[in-house]
Amino acid sequence: MAGLHSPYTKRDVQRAWPLVGREAEKEACDAALSDPSCNGVVIRGSAGVGKTRLAGHVWERALAAGHQGSRATATAAAGTIPFGALAHLLPDRLDFSDAPAAFHAARAAFVDRRGRRFALFVDDVNLLDASSATLIGQLLDMESIFLVATLRSDAMVSDAVLAIDRTEGMAHVDLHELSQDEVEEVLTTVLGGVVERKVVCELHRLSEGNLLFLRELVLGMLGSRALVPGGGVRRAPGQATGPLRTARLSQLIRTRLKRYGTQGTRTLETLAVAGPMGVPDLIRATSAEAVFALEEADLIHVHVSRRRMTATLAHPLYGEILLETVPVSRRVHILGECEQSVLAHGAKRLEDVLRIATWQLGARGTADPHLIVEAAMLARHSHDYVQVVDLLEALPPSSVTEETMLRLGEAYYLLHRFDDSERLLERAYSTAGTEAERLPLAIERTQNLFWGAARVADALQVNRQAFEATSDAQARASLRANEGAMLVFSGRTDEGLGLLDEVDRVSDERVRLYACAMRALGLSAAGRTEEAVALAGRTYAEHAEASKRIIIQHPTAALSVLSLSCMAAGDLAGARRAAERGHREALADNAMQPAAWLSYDLGRTAWLQGRINDARRWFAETLELSLGEGILVPLRPAAAGLAAADAVLGRTDEADALVADLAGYPDVFFLPGEQALGKAWALAARGHTTAACDVLSGAADQAREAGAASSELLLLTDAARLGAASQVLARMERLEQRCDGAFASPRVRFARAQAAQDGEGLLRAAGDLEEIGALLMAAEAAAAAANAFHRAGDPRRATSALHRSAELARSCQGAVTPGLLCFRSAASLSAREREIASLATTGITNKQIADELHLSTRTVENHLQRVYVKLGIVSRRDLATKLAPRSHGSA
Repeated sequence: MAGLHSPYTKRDVQRAWPLVGREAEKEACDAALSDPSCNGVVIRGSAGVGKTRLAGHVWERALAAGHQGSRATATAAAGTIPFGALAHLLPDRLDFSDAPAAFHAARAAFVDRRGRRFALFVDDVNLLDASSATLIGQLLDMESIFLVATLRSDAMVSDAVLAIDRTEGMAHVDLHELSQDEVEEVLTTVLGGVVERKVVCELHRLSEGNLLFLRELVLGMLGSRALVPGGGVRRAPGQATGPLRTARLSQLIRTRLKRYGTQGTRTLETLAVAGPMGVPDLIRATSAEAVFALEEADLIHVHVSRRRMTATLAHPLYGEILLETVPVSRRVHILGECEQSVLAHGAKRLEDVLRIATWQLGARGTADPHLIVEAAMLARHSHDYVQVVDLLEALPPSSVTEETMLRLGEAYYLLHRFDDSERLLERAYSTAGTEAERLPLAIERTQNLFWGAARVADALQVNRQAFEATSDAQARASLRANEGAMLVFSGRTDEGLGLLDEVDRVSDERVRLYACAMRALGLSAAGRTEEAVALAGRTYAEHAEASKRIIIQHPTAALSVLSLSCMAAGDLAGARRAAERGHREALADNAMQPAAWLSYDLGRTAWLQGRINDARRWFAETLELSLGEGILVPLRPAAAGLAAADAVLGRTDEADALVADLAGYPDVFFLPGEQALGKAWALAARGHTTAACDVLSGAADQAREAGAASSELLLLTDAARLGAASQVLARMERLEQRCDGAFASPRVRFARAQAAQDGEGLLRAAGDLEEIGALLMAAEAAAAAANAFHRAGDPRRATSALHRSAELARSCQGAVTPGLLCFRSAASLSAREREIASLATTGITNKQIADELHLSTRTVENHLQRVYVKLGIVSRRDLATKLAPRSHGSA
């Protein structure tokens, strides 16, 4: 299976589909099996949800527990024959003319010679013939069998089957479609690794949690090699998941859809071509009988909103498969009929405008220009930018205005067509006749240039030119706020905040909310984290409300700002909740730019928490999503974060490659200086801790120049973690006075205790950091405490601290950092001795070590000799064994 690094092949996936995401249902079935008063379990659900798989699990558990048993599969064909489902289990030549004797003889076939109840597994019990159902009912009454049965939730059942279902002591388990989280769990298990959440969302949407459909979609993707590795995350480039169905799945769906005659097919085709329709319109276009029959068969769903009833296909795959066989001429005819039906009855709903415009374009290639514009605005409200482009590109030249060019340019930007957007918006700006028309065009140009094309200087220049060209006070306030927002995000925190001090006075609601979000980000960067969190939360609430009234960016963008503000404040759990919620909502609405930033937020939160494997997953997903979608600005921070995570996980070659790639990504200085984390941790992973600290110190200088106190403190903290606590402590203590929130003081206390080799202080810092949720730093603090206690001659406290470090490190998903290298025998090494010893294990010469550390070769040799004496070894050969991190499973 080329292109997918998985322990499973396509054949494995076909053969063994995991029973995951059904823990509660399994527990209910197992409880029924172990309950002496229970006669059996009926597992009910729609076709394809996994009833047979779960029932098989229960039946196998019964056999493993010592029951004798057998299977019976009911079918429509066997249902016409007396005892057709059980014939293979019954004695030959039963005399049905003597019914009591026949039933007595039949019952003997289900006697368990061990005295336990016979475990009978009946799949699709609703298809049982009356004789088999009656016999099973009698066996249940006599407590001769334990029945494990599946029942279609949408099936009509006979009285005999209904009697089985209602038997006293029968347990019932309802099996519903899988949730998105359960789909992700299944995919992770099946494919042997993390799957990109965009793929999870798409497969959940296409399958709607139906296990059969999901399985066939996954097999289709594997067969078409649509899943590719990317940074350890399995992903599908572009929209590869959509058409990848197996022939079996297509045939299953076609067979089901063709059961309802000509009128039923016509109704289904109408919904496939025209999309959701009002029920009265659908009935007029087809027939009432067909609509009622299809709803009863669960092939269409009717949604009620106030007095409006709307019909949709019950499953997204139905539309795809139906459209494959509908000729173009038939599609045009259906669209024309739908249009006339809705127009004839007033087209009273807003959504009717969008439908009619789309139908007109589909049927005739043209539509009423006013209708197109109105429909495009409706599509924009629902963030359907593809439809916005389709509609506005269909406008005749005579109907194009600055407003329509603005909306089309915005849609190009949101679809990551940055060059198209700039060309169109620049032309619209140059032809605009009034200042009122030019202002939104100028702001939209800056959005596209800054956030899309990553052309920071050009975006600022466009904004300044527009500012100088207007004398309108409100316009100047909007442009001033817009510039401040760009300066904050491009790493010029102090300058940006200076321009955002009166953001509440901006009259343009879109600009005001955007600028408020960036002000919150600037406040968090400046260390004013409590203000930042409050402003970010308020801005998100206002943004979500505004999105119901005006055309505005997807509100999940504001959740990204809230997440970052919570991180700066030390509320890591809150940061994770905000990012998780936003990421799911953004993907559900196909808002890829916010989704990319929110996956970055999830990675950065996980990094701060010390969940390094999770951090790696989310940074990798950000990088792959951004590369795949052409979203430029997140590339550098994502690659830097991924490099740092790889380094801490021991993937040094991958980390070095990512660091080398950083220069090729746009440098927007988001979180100034933090892009150096990748290089610093990559150096540290190879033992070059002095060089790593130099990198971090330089990056902290960059953050200080930008006014980004939070990033400066983070970078200096990492330098302290890598052995430079004494050098950075005074600077960190000054920053403690500027940075509020729960994260600043514990970091400073850690560095202070580390510099003083204060074991008690380090243990207190470990407790503070653990309370925040920064578990890797807490583990390092406890390890440093163990070293300090050992040097102080207190082996009991050293052992206790060592145990605590190991316990904390178990939650860090395989992280290995210099701060975790806590050994009894090496605890007496000085920081310089430890660094030289670590470099020596890489195989470089004493002279190379001396050159890197700016020491003489003789000094290096003397340090190594002292290391050998302290560790009780005689050569470099023994260093690798001695300088290996202790297992987190031991202490």
